[in-house]
Amino acid sequence: MKRALLTLLAALAFAAPAQAATIAVTTFDDGANAFCPSATQCSLRAAIALSKSNGGTNSDDTIVLQAGTYQLANAPLSTSTTNQGVTILGAGADKTVIRAALNQRLLEVQGESAFTLRGLALAGGDAGADANGGNVLVSSAELRLDHVRVTGGRAVQGGGIAAQNGQVLADHTLIDNNVATQSGGGIASYGGSELSLLTSTVTGNSALQGGGISVSDQQTVATLLALTTLANNTASTSPGGGLFVTNSAGAPTVAASIVAGNLGRLLRQGPLVASNCGGILPTDGRGNLESGTDCSFDDPASRQTPSTGLAAALVDDGGTMPVLPISADSAARDLAGPCTSTDLRDVQRPVGGACDAGAYEYVPPPPPAATPTPEAQPPVVTPTPTPTVVPVPTPVAGRVIVAARDRGTVLVKPKGAKRYEPLDAAKGIPVGSTIDARKGRVRLTSIPKAGAPPETAVFYAGIFRITQARGITDLKLVQALAACPRGKASSAAKKPKKRRLWGDGKGSFRTSGKYSAATVRGTKWLVEDSCAGTLTRVAQGSVTVRHGKRTIVVRAGKRYLARPRR
Repeated sequence: MKRALLTLLAALAFAAPAQAATIAVTTFDDGANAFCPSATQCSLRAAIALSKSNGGTNSDDTIVLQAGTYQLANAPLSTSTTNQGVTILGAGADKTVIRAALNQRLLEVQGESAFTLRGLALAGGDAGADANGGNVLVSSAELRLDHVRVTGGRAVQGGGIAAQNGQVLADHTLIDNNVATQSGGGIASYGGSELSLLTSTVTGNSALQGGGISVSDQQTVATLLALTTLANNTASTSPGGGLFVTNSAGAPTVAASIVAGNLGRLLRQGPLVASNCGGILPTDGRGNLESGTDCSFDDPASRQTPSTGLAAALVDDGGTMPVLPISADSAARDLAGPCTSTDLRDVQRPVGGACDAGAYEYVPPPPPAATPTPEAQPPVVTPTPTPTVVPVPTPVAGRVIVAARDRGTVLVKPKGAKRYEPLDAAKGIPVGSTIDARKGRVRLTSIPKAGAPPETAVFYAGIFRITQARGITDLKLVQALAACPRGKASSAAKKPKKRRLWGDGKGSFRTSGKYSAATVRGTKWLVEDSCAGTLTRVAQGSVTVRHGKRTIVVRAGKRYLARPRR
């Protein structure tokens, strides 16, 4: 059965399109005066419009993009019924990026059109507070993705992709770090849609329900995952952080895949726990590796183990997109059985007797070369190679703090901005920015004053604004509190609304509440504001608390409440 299924999947791999017309995009601008064909003024939007005007139900046009970033100026790119068999061809997902306009969806595939995207990245789409499909909305149409990355999208459903009565076929595709405020952080498939993922990775996405993939509605035709990795996604209010199926949708078929490391809540108010699948359980197509048991991959040809050997974060490993590698001793090795394809990096499969489960094929290191008997040779002076400089964000005293997501969801509102956005670890954040770490943990690295070494600590469970002054990095609690009752105590006074922030680390960090501030002396500590005052509690080490003109040292296991003046 496994061989037959993988043979069927191989038939889904995309053939090269018939090139009835080739339209070269010659400008990165998205201005209103663009037109095609043109040696200098043909924009991506104008090229799609020209393809529409070519007419015919099978125009088979190819729109060719250069390496670089195509920043959209306003409205989403949009297809129509006459866009049949059209391919947008980039120079590679690591080289060609289409980035959405501010607070706009990136692409709408609609009107029974058939579109193929190949060798590019889609980034930064935002469908707004009441719309689906952050980067892409597929409505009554067909979208094929081949060597495409879909990242940084935001929507109500389908932060990366939403399919409504549409068909999405993704081959060699990475869907990562998208957010949905309801369901389907990576992908939402509903309303009679069909979804197929082959040799793809869905990771780092989050939603209330179905952090990675959400499938709903009885009319939804089919969902298929094969040689795919679905890992490290989060559902904040339901089980099934990886895959959630509901509303009588058909059970997805999962084959030769890895489903691991996803988080969800078994109880709405309970803690986040390991939870890969929720709702209607998928059909085990064999050759699967699961880090838990809630997907019920219990076929003898599948494996269930918490030790999957899967990497916890994306890494660059030679392809056009980052990947989640497996280790040499991973249970995924040779688990998928026979196949003839390539992995997400385009490494030929299989390496060894059978294919590995998931989107990554492990390649053993070459054996060490035999050491020949040395012969006397004159000394050779080997020039020192010039190291490759990889740009990384650097903290700057009084100006820039480096922030990296330690786990969960971390949002940031840069100084002067009006809204929060997902934390991008590749960019530093300016001093004066606000971080929301209520649902995650953030690792901050700062230089408190010029000439000082970098200092690092982890903070979580609160909203805070970062400032620096007099050699101290200050984190001030800024989440709005309910008004405190006055006069006779009431039930509201017994349970005042609180705001808090945990810290763990060493260095010149200070957390400031309403009535006092705690300065680190190498510790793990909590600062919490309420109507009762500002509470400082130390779990490890000690902190110095400044309360008005008083200075108090609070040690491990102790607490201090700075009460407001009445």
